[in-house]
Amino acid sequence: MAEKFRAHTHVKVSLETGRTHQIRVHMASLGFPLLGDPVYGQRLRIPRQMMPEFVEILRNFKRQALHAGVLSLTHPTSGKVMKWKVPIPDDMGLLIDILRDDQVDFIANRNNAYDEIDYDYDVEVEWVTDDDIPDY
Repeated sequence: MAEKFRAHTHVKVSLETGRTHQIRVHMASLGFPLLGDPVYGQRLRIPRQMMPEFVEILRNFKRQALHAGVLSLTHPTSGKVMKWKVPIPDDMGLLIDILRDDQVDFIANRNNAYDEIDYDYDVEVEWVTDDDIPDY
């Protein structure tokens, strides 16, 4: 697992055989279908209270959220191992960014829910650190 979000997870997997649909089928069978997979996927998972602009980006991601960052093979004639690396596409980078931002926003808003109600009953509170406490 590379990163866990509220309703999605960014994972890195390695192929064993390179068979068509291997990652898509296995992830779906485990209950973790790829976002945007029209064959093995499920309905779009939108976290509750997600900001509308993030929902719009999720809804408009019109392909499988699948990227081969590294490919390697043994050349059939020379026997030489060949390897290619490709950076993550911009649309997938944006997708990961909004999922990350959504998680941060959700946690910040959840923690700020207490600020809407005055629980301190007019008691003044000052936050201190260990450095503020004198040694006796």
